[in-house]
Amino acid sequence: IRRAFTIRLNPEALPQYKEHHDNIWPDLVAEIERCGIGMMRAFVSDPLVFYYSEIRDEDSWDRLWSTPTHDRGVS
Repeated sequence: IRRAFTIRLNPEALPQYKEHHDNIWPDLVAEIERCGIGMMRAFVSDPLVFYYSEIRDEDSWDRLWSTPTHDRGVS
Protein backbone atom coordinates (compact mmCIF):
# COMPACT_ATOMS: atom_id res chain seq x y z
CA ILE A 1 0.00 0.00 0.00
CA ARG A 2 1.34 3.44 -0.87
CA ARG A 3 0.46 6.26 1.47
CA ALA A 4 1.30 9.96 1.32
CA PHE A 5 0.56 12.84 3.62
CA THR A 6 1.78 16.35 4.36
CA ILE A 7 2.50 18.23 7.54
CA ARG A 8 2.82 21.97 7.95
CA LEU A 9 5.56 23.12 10.31
CA ASN A 10 5.46 26.18 12.50
CA PRO A 11 7.46 29.12 11.12
CA GLU A 12 11.21 28.58 11.44
CA ALA A 13 10.77 25.03 12.82
CA LEU A 14 12.43 23.26 9.89
CA PRO A 15 16.00 23.20 11.28
CA GLN A 16 14.88 21.59 14.56
CA TYR A 17 12.54 19.18 12.74
CA LYS A 18 15.32 18.16 10.36
CA GLU A 19 17.83 17.68 13.21
CA HIS A 20 15.34 15.52 15.10
CA HIS A 21 14.59 13.32 12.09
CA ASP A 22 18.19 13.07 10.87
CA ASN A 23 19.15 11.59 14.25
CA ILE A 24 16.40 9.02 14.69
CA TRP A 25 17.09 6.57 17.52
CA PRO A 26 17.40 2.82 16.80
CA ASP A 27 14.38 1.74 18.87
CA LEU A 28 12.14 4.07 16.84
CA VAL A 29 13.49 2.58 13.61
CA ALA A 30 12.62 -0.88 14.97
CA GLU A 31 9.14 0.32 15.99
CA ILE A 32 8.53 1.75 12.52
CA GLU A 33 9.36 -1.63 11.00
CA ARG A 34 7.22 -3.52 13.57
CA CYS A 35 4.24 -1.30 12.71
CA GLY A 36 4.49 -2.25 9.04
CA ILE A 37 6.08 0.84 7.53
CA GLY A 38 8.56 -0.58 5.07
CA MET A 39 9.82 2.57 3.42
CA MET A 40 9.29 6.28 3.80
CA ARG A 41 10.71 9.37 2.17
CA ALA A 42 10.30 13.01 3.09
CA PHE A 43 10.34 15.90 0.65
CA VAL A 44 10.57 19.40 2.07
CA SER A 45 9.15 22.64 0.74
CA ASP A 46 9.35 24.76 3.88
CA PRO A 47 7.00 24.97 5.76
CA LEU A 48 5.50 21.80 4.20
CA VAL A 49 6.90 18.30 4.53
CA PHE A 50 5.49 15.73 2.12
CA TYR A 51 5.86 12.09 3.17
CA TYR A 52 5.59 9.12 0.85
CA SER A 53 5.52 5.65 2.39
CA GLU A 54 4.93 2.02 1.59
CA ILE A 55 3.01 0.27 4.35
CA ARG A 56 1.87 -3.26 5.13
CA ASP A 57 -1.75 -2.36 5.94
CA GLU A 58 -4.09 0.61 6.37
CA ASP A 59 -3.43 0.87 10.13
CA SER A 60 0.37 0.99 10.01
CA TRP A 61 0.72 4.73 10.63
CA ASP A 62 -1.98 4.79 13.32
CA ARG A 63 -0.17 1.98 15.15
CA LEU A 64 3.12 3.88 15.06
CA TRP A 65 1.61 7.17 16.24
CA SER A 66 0.04 5.47 19.26
CA THR A 67 3.21 3.77 20.55
CA PRO A 68 5.16 4.92 23.63
CA THR A 69 8.33 4.83 21.51
CA HIS A 70 6.91 7.39 19.08
CA ASP A 71 5.41 9.51 21.86
CA ARG A 72 8.84 9.90 23.48
CA GLY A 73 9.93 12.07 20.57
CA VAL A 74 6.81 14.23 20.35
CA SER A 75 7.18 17.59 22.01
